[in-house]
Amino acid sequence: MPTSSTARTAVPPAQSNPATPSAIDLSMFEISVSQLLGFDYVFLGGPAATACFSQLSTAQGVITQLINTLAVAPEQTVFITLAGQDGELPRFTRHDVTWNQGQIEALNHTLIEHPEQQEFINMIWQCSSGQTT
Repeated sequence: MPTSSTARTAVPPAQSNPATPSAIDLSMFEISVSQLLGFDYVFLGGPAATACFSQLSTAQGVITQLINTLAVAPEQTVFITLAGQDGELPRFTRHDVTWNQGQIEALNHTLIEHPEQQEFINMIWQCSSGQTT
């Protein structure tokens, strides 16, 4: 998929290998998962979803907890946050994790803006199974 709006968040050197990421209350998210072509698409809705992925230190904790709770393969998981459902489709942002020796090195944030991409992601989301934590 071509990207339209991409931001990269790098891990500060002091946080490249956190001893224990802060525990996040996953119950504050609406979580659903869909599997397609060898990837697990983890959808996160709710007011806190976008905020948690905006800072790498918080995102690391959320990603680690989600991977452990949902028992998904880190390198084969795509995280997508949903924001505002004022129109036909919610706003989807894809968060691609760059891994280095099992540690999160960076996140690439891509707002899904192209109509065909929005429809595709919406289809995957509509077919996803809700998860409880």
